[in-house]
Amino acid sequence: MTKIKKLIIKGLRGINDEISISLNSHSILLYGENGSGKSSITDAIEWFYYDKISHLSNEEIGKKGIEGLRNIFLDDSDDGYIKIEYTKSEFNSSKTISLSNSKLISNYSNNSPTFNSFLEKSQKEQIYLRYGDLVSFILATKTEKLNTLSAIIGFSEVIKTRDILRKTLNALRREIKNSNFTSQIGYQQSQLIEQLGQNIVSDKQYFDTINIILEPLKLKKRVNTLNEIDEILELLKKPEDIQLVEQQLFWNKVKATVAQLIDITKKIDEQYEEYYQKYQNIISDIDKLNKIKLEALLSEGERVLKEEIIKDEICPLCLQPKNRLDLLRELQERIEELKKYKEEKSTLNELKSQVQSNIIKAKSLINNLSSEFLINLDQNKELKLKIEQLNKDYSNYEFETNVDIITGKMIKPINDLSIDESKFQELKKISSENLEKLKTNKKGDSKFEIHSKILLSKNAYLEIKRLKNSKELLEKQQYTLEIIYAAFIKKMEDGFKSFLDHLSNDINELYVFMNPGEHIEDINLIPIKKNDEFAGITIQFKFFENEVNPPNKYLSESHLNCLGLAFFLASVKAFNKKNKFFILDDVISSFDSNHRVRFAHLLVEKFSDYQIILMTHEKNWFDYVAKMVKGKNWLINTFKWRDKHGPVIDINLPSLKEQIEKLILNNELDSLGNKIRKYLESLLKDIAFHLSVMVKFLFNDKNEDRMANELLSALKGHLKKHAGTSIDTSPIDRLIGSTFIGNKASHDSTFKATMGDFKAFWSDVLELRNSFYCENCKKYVSIKYYDSVNKKIRCYCGKIEHAWR
Repeated sequence: MTKIKKLIIKGLRGINDEISISLNSHSILLYGENGSGKSSITDAIEWFYYDKISHLSNEEIGKKGIEGLRNIFLDDSDDGYIKIEYTKSEFNSSKTISLSNSKLISNYSNNSPTFNSFLEKSQKEQIYLRYGDLVSFILATKTEKLNTLSAIIGFSEVIKTRDILRKTLNALRREIKNSNFTSQIGYQQSQLIEQLGQNIVSDKQYFDTINIILEPLKLKKRVNTLNEIDEILELLKKPEDIQLVEQQLFWNKVKATVAQLIDITKKIDEQYEEYYQKYQNIISDIDKLNKIKLEALLSEGERVLKEEIIKDEICPLCLQPKNRLDLLRELQERIEELKKYKEEKSTLNELKSQVQSNIIKAKSLINNLSSEFLINLDQNKELKLKIEQLNKDYSNYEFETNVDIITGKMIKPINDLSIDESKFQELKKISSENLEKLKTNKKGDSKFEIHSKILLSKNAYLEIKRLKNSKELLEKQQYTLEIIYAAFIKKMEDGFKSFLDHLSNDINELYVFMNPGEHIEDINLIPIKKNDEFAGITIQFKFFENEVNPPNKYLSESHLNCLGLAFFLASVKAFNKKNKFFILDDVISSFDSNHRVRFAHLLVEKFSDYQIILMTHEKNWFDYVAKMVKGKNWLINTFKWRDKHGPVIDINLPSLKEQIEKLILNNELDSLGNKIRKYLESLLKDIAFHLSVMVKFLFNDKNEDRMANELLSALKGHLKKHAGTSIDTSPIDRLIGSTFIGNKASHDSTFKATMGDFKAFWSDVLELRNSFYCENCKKYVSIKYYDSVNKKIRCYCGKIEHAWR
């Protein structure tokens, strides 16, 4: 996994002039007032990774928000860009946005397969979180939650595989049903009986029957294979009969096609009648129809709010002031109430699909017949007209099923569409008459009659074999797929449930850490099944020992935001495999002081191995976190706005220690004493904390105002008790006796110190510091590194150690 070494941004969002942030894989705390431009960093990084700025995505700016990316003060000839240097240099890249012919063009400088793979995988990771996105998952619908997680973990690909398997299985079932093998086989068997006088059930029976038919011709040749039947047909065929044979085959095809169309039309009528009744049931109920329309409108409104197309705290319809979170919650409740109407429309669409499928099949048969060259002959003009009329009849069904119920238009009942049975009977009559006419014309021609019987029976017999083989093959495929599908579903469900359990445990741990003792526990992501498949995810938890859901029904906005943070951070742990950093952009605005403190400790304690870019406009919280991360290798910076130049990052002031040493080096006495005292007090507090030095209790407003002499005395007594003479306390004695140490009044005493006095004072402070702070590991000597065997305390690396009892 990689962290960021350096960020350089110019000409993106609020950032006009180039800013450069050297992170060297460290976490950073950034403070900036609202409008100072700090969120431009988040926007730039989101664009770098995902090629979009989600909170800007709307109809006016554009689907990805890119039109709002380039800084408005940037010259047309200049590029906006972000450059990221990583701890893994092979990922280093810049991304530029240029204006060319009034069009925005973006490019990466790194186009290597390694970088492209890194970028592709990173797009499924959790890299940033804005305040506006805190509860997007929590308040999402059950289906949206499923889709969100599925996309992140790649489960959507598993679902696609499942859907392909299910689609294939259902297609097989429909094909077997719609093929109507039984009816088709029955028709061909009737043809066998017509030609041979008996039904045929085996090759031997068929060949024996053909040999009996051939006996009058005394060919002295018996048929034992299908190939030999073809040889016999070739032997019996006369050149002058070729056209007659073609006509015979054509009219048999017409007859067979009509038989299939009769079966398909019956199915179309049955399915259309069911579709029509369902359609009428909805359209005749004005309230139901309006609710279907309303559900579509509310779903669109939900999308508008979630995508922040309208950012103001107003209702997008009436434009009246309205809390966005409350409005979203109300919308989702209404959509849930209308869920059954949406499902009713989905059922209607499924019925429509079935009707249309059989219409397509019928028209395909007609088109196939229309492609026969004999149908275009003048003597077959009547047949062609009737076939074309049938095609129009099926188009009438098609037209009615294409009417969208949302329009409120009526559709025709089955009586207005149903194809008159007489049309099929007329076609059957025409085909039968033509076949009979061909037989009559060749009556007495035994060779032709035998040739016809063998040819037509062979076609029927082969068609039966083909239909049986197709049916058997499809049924075997169906059986195999059913086994595969059942095994796949079980494996998929077990794996997904296991993943949700793991993610739920992390969410619960993080949430409870931020909200201890608040009677909210056992948070679980619960998969919802419908028709034996996952249809969504709900969030369930124990609320005062009762299992409840959803969260927005029971939790306040602040607690919902905590849950959103817990989900994001748990997702970081679960999903991020390439990036060892994440960005939190002003996410604590709705938190009270207690939850802010808990969240700060959560980041430091649970995510110390991650690089965190933490941004806030809350000054008090910034000061608290800055103090908390002191000595933990965090960088601390401030964003300020400089008119059209955009944000600038204040250069960090030198540390207090560096300031003191610079004043001594330059022989500057002004403020030196107060700086050394301030440094000493801070040092003593850190030492006291790591050694668990007990100091007399004071109320909180006094606790941070401890004087150095009080802390020095407490530390000396603590060392005498636990270290005896193993630690030299002479620097402490000298500091206690120093003219610079006393009460607050001494800070303003009339004593005039020389530089020599300050140097001696500073030397004692540094000697004390060096006894308890290790420059090697940058850690204090602490009781948490206590060696119980050798009875010693030490720093993290062990370079400094002291006897301890």
